[in-house]
Amino acid sequence: MLGPNNDGHEVHFDKAQIRQFAAIFAKVGFLALLIIAVAVGGGLWLDEHFKTRPIALIVLLLASVPVTFFMIIRVVSSFVQKKQALDEALLEPSIEEDKTEE
Repeated sequence: MLGPNNDGHEVHFDKAQIRQFAAIFAKVGFLALLIIAVAVGGGLWLDEHFKTRPIALIVLLLASVPVTFFMIIRVVSSFVQKKQALDEALLEPSIEEDKTEE
């Protein structure tokens, strides 16, 4: 239970849903860390190679911010689409059962 939602009803999540949310948060966190690490490593290498310290580092770090946001949005939207498709697939048999009962 997480407390009331916008409608004032209590929100409950089972353990499988909590694991799914934890997995997506871990994936997003790792992805952000990876992008920033590559930007720092690349910036330091470029600065060392061209003797421009710290210009390349700053440029690549600033460029990594929108890239990180874009990748986070892609990962989360992909997760949401898969979750919606799964939820619809799970609801479909119950809808068909209701039609056959009538």
